[in-house]
Amino acid sequence: MPAAVARKPAVQPKWWHAGGNKLEVHEIVLEGTNPCVKLKSKKVTITITPDMRNKNHWKLKWSILHVGRASSIDGEVTLSDHEMQNAFLRASTQGKEISNSGYYCRLEDWLNIPNPGTGEDGDANVSIKVGEGNDHISWAVARLMRPRQA
Repeated sequence: MPAAVARKPAVQPKWWHAGGNKLEVHEIVLEGTNPCVKLKSKKVTITITPDMRNKNHWKLKWSILHVGRASSIDGEVTLSDHEMQNAFLRASTQGKEISNSGYYCRLEDWLNIPNPGTGEDGDANVSIKVGEGNDHISWAVARLMRPRQA
């Protein structure tokens, strides 16, 4: 069950990395056997696909290139329809942090998967700006989810 903690989001949370501002929708595939949404920036790739084993679940895979360390970090989580809606599609968190530890953490337009981090380079989590200014990311996720919710 997602936990809600009251906060006033005047500025981005300390756990959020500013690289999340740079993610763009790179690819949307809605037809065929491999539907997906791919988000990309110079250092991050996130791929969202249906979980073929669990009807109402989604796989999120990410890779973060840590420049200067010559290394990358890859991760994967599975989110339910409800968790995807809270993470990507919710219009507002009403000033409260919404999270499911190990899966996602969101405060207003700031989303981290799978957990809050330090907000510094080197974290294993990925930050995504959703909502204001990046409505195209929420739109792409909503389009991907639509066929499975019908």
